[in-house]
Amino acid sequence: MSDETICSLFKLIEACNHGSQIFLGGAMNIAEPALQELALGIGRRLVRFESELQNAIFQVGGPELPAWPSEPVPGDPNGLFVCGKISLALILFYYQQALKTNQLDGICTMIKRQYSDMQQAYERLVSLHQAA
Repeated sequence: MSDETICSLFKLIEACNHGSQIFLGGAMNIAEPALQELALGIGRRLVRFESELQNAIFQVGGPELPAWPSEPVPGDPNGLFVCGKISLALILFYYQQALKTNQLDGICTMIKRQYSDMQQAYERLVSLHQAA
């Protein structure tokens, strides 16, 4: 795996970590069942995706990842919608960047699956926000 690919994956992992903190932390402050369920589901998937990506880097002998700082979490539904949409948009951008690199060494299918899942999550969040 090239340095460019590893750097791209690091950015994606960091964005997944940040997003999981927003969604899991924000869900605890939300009373609306549909939004809380969606936020918990997205947060849990981001934790899983972060782990899968880290394992992919470790398997090819990539460097150890730094500890990520804690992020503030939204305290109300509107904050979760806004922060969540921004976070998912950034995550989708980093997936696109990762897919543009040349040396994905057998993890391209995983990244495409994760990307598709996050696209659907973004669409569900936007739809729920419009309905609110």
